[in-house]
Amino acid sequence: MDLRKMAQDLRAQAEGALKEAEAKLGEIRATLDKDGDGVPDAVQGALNQAKEAADQARAKFEELRANLDQDGDGIPDRLQSLSQQAKEAAAQAKSKADELAAQVRSKASEVGAQAQEKAEQVAKAAQTKLDQAKDTAQRIVDSTKKEDPSG
Repeated sequence: MDLRKMAQDLRAQAEGALKEAEAKLGEIRATLDKDGDGVPDAVQGALNQAKEAADQARAKFEELRANLDQDGDGIPDRLQSLSQQAKEAAAQAKSKADELAAQVRSKASEVGAQAQEKAEQVAKAAQTKLDQAKDTAQRIVDSTKKEDPSG
C-alpha cells in the first residue's frame, strides 16, 4: 500500500472522528435546547416560573393597593394593617423568587455539568481515535523503513 494513500486514509479517519465529535456536541445541544433559542429549556422553565411568581406578586400588590384606598380619596384607609400584609406578600414573593433562582442556578449548573461531561467524553473519544490513527501511521512508517533500508 502506498504510504501517501495510508496517510490520506488516516487523515480521513481523523477528520471523520472530528466530524463525529462535532455531531455529538450538536446532538447534546439540541437535547438541552429543544426550541433552539440558545437557552437550555430547563433554565427557561425555571425563569418562566420566576416570572409567573413575580406577576402574581404584582397582581397581589395591586389588589392590596386598591383595598387600601376604598373611598378613592388618595389616602390609605387602613394603612397599618394592609402595609403589613403587603410586606408579608413581598417577603413571600422574595422567598419564592430566591427559591426559584436557586433552582435555576442548580439546574443550570447540572445542565452545564452534563454538557461538559458529554463534551469531554466526545473529545476523549475523538482524541483516542486520533491517537490510534497516529499510532497506525507510525507503525506503517516504521515498517516501511524496515522494508526499505535505503530510506
